[in-house]
Amino acid sequence: MATTQSYEKGKDLYAYGAVEQVEKQGDSYQARVQGSYLYQVWIDLSGDELHATCSCPYDYGGICKHIVAAGLAITAGEYTETGATELQKQAPEAGEFFASIYPHAHPAQKEAFLQQMLRKNESLRLQFVQFLQNQKEQPAKVQIEHIRDEVTDMLNALEVTFDSINDFAFQHEDRYDNLYGGGWEEDALQDLVEEELNPYTLHIEQCLSQAEWVDAFRLLLGVYEGLQLCDVSEWEDYFSDVAEETKELAFEAILQEFEQHIEQQVLPPSAASAIMATLFARWSRYEHPARSAGRGAAIRYELERFEPLLMLLVTDEATAQAARVQLEGYSLQHPGLAVLMLHIARLLNAPDLWLKTARRFAPERMEVALQLMQYYQQQEEEEPLLELAQEAYQNWPEKLLEPLFSLITYEMDPALYVQLLTEMAHKHQDLASYKELKQYPQLFDIQAFIQQQRAENPHYYIAIMEEEGRYEELLEYAKEDQDSAWDLIPYLRPILNVYPRYCFQLLKSKALSYVEFRGRSNYQRACRHLVEMKKITSMQADFQQLVQQMYSARLPALKDEMRQAGLV
Repeated sequence: MATTQSYEKGKDLYAYGAVEQVEKQGDSYQARVQGSYLYQVWIDLSGDELHATCSCPYDYGGICKHIVAAGLAITAGEYTETGATELQKQAPEAGEFFASIYPHAHPAQKEAFLQQMLRKNESLRLQFVQFLQNQKEQPAKVQIEHIRDEVTDMLNALEVTFDSINDFAFQHEDRYDNLYGGGWEEDALQDLVEEELNPYTLHIEQCLSQAEWVDAFRLLLGVYEGLQLCDVSEWEDYFSDVAEETKELAFEAILQEFEQHIEQQVLPPSAASAIMATLFARWSRYEHPARSAGRGAAIRYELERFEPLLMLLVTDEATAQAARVQLEGYSLQHPGLAVLMLHIARLLNAPDLWLKTARRFAPERMEVALQLMQYYQQQEEEEPLLELAQEAYQNWPEKLLEPLFSLITYEMDPALYVQLLTEMAHKHQDLASYKELKQYPQLFDIQAFIQQQRAENPHYYIAIMEEEGRYEELLEYAKEDQDSAWDLIPYLRPILNVYPRYCFQLLKSKALSYVEFRGRSNYQRACRHLVEMKKITSMQADFQQLVQQMYSARLPALKDEMRQAGLV
């Protein structure tokens, strides 16, 4: 479900203690994961599949690193049931608690703590020295245009055909499964591009290790611009179709490594300010066509993808003020930086600025809408909360389903609440939600909902029919699918003792047909059907006769499976 990269990033987040406040209710979990900023994660384990949602903007295939981190915490048992005590519910968040006590701590206490940390951690000692040595802005040595042109020319020189990608894959065949079956071509292209970019990746890492943060960032931007200018028109058709996604993923991998390093370092304010100034200057250069003539005319800066990095740079009131000055200097009221602006307002303790920014960008950014709705909930302002909730749900129905359901109550807006509950029941195939929906017949079309599940979620439909005691409809459903269904057991289990003879004959027919096909896997399927037949109380004599008949067959593997299933 997660790419290798997302999984490894998620492991790192979990190891760094980024997962906070994991709560369990039934088969559902809600967690907060501290990444570039705080994300909400919802994981549901009911039904046959895992369903997971995160408030982060990740959209590169598979689940994001925050869901991975939360899943690892859940696997390790690091969660609390929702029956927590009121004292636990009212406990302040770690960040809020720190902010409340730090200003009042005596300077000697702070110094003693710092000295202990520096003695215990060599990496922190090195960072401290670098922090002191880099208080003044260092002149940049890396020329972005030079790196950009190098990357562009290097990628343009790549020969990307089925033959060349095939040769590359077989040179690195340990990386791929089923080379002879296909499906690896896009992965191989991705690896090839990342391998070509590896010298720049290593150069970035070297600069970061030497505290040359601005040069490392300029290298990063050179790669970003070079990837955009790469001409893929000469690539074989199949690969030119996936070229944009390949370039996006290649840069995202480098950017995430950069962010991870910055997250673990302490940068002097001058370096943080210089990085921000570099980014905004490049954005301004290409935002205005007259300034970007020549080779760079096709470059566009998507500021939203750099926002998590900027959040890592803006850590206190000083860097927040520097960022605000730069944003105002470039007239950068940009939706792609809306979450950053909220972060700045929070650090500057400017609630009016925060609220003004949130209201302006809530229609354009899901994360901003969610924060503003949480603000309205805390302030008990139901009217603006409901107005924004309805608008946000129209814009981001899948991403905001779980968050909105946690914010909206039936008393606040019955129609919206039932709409959300209906979608939750459909998405998670939850009987408890269905039972609650039945309490609102004026707002909930039960029959239409059941028919939808019949067409889209057969197992959920069966569970609902069993809950309703509508056994005749279940029987008809089983009859309709008896020839096409690979596994009839879920269809028949609720009605085994309601229509015993029919269910017995149908299960018997299926079991015998599996035996005819031979093979241990088919014998296992046959035994599963026999186990269900054993539950039909009025057919025990017929069941014992069938078991004896099958066990007497000269099929040792079948006998073995029957013994393991406890049938004999």
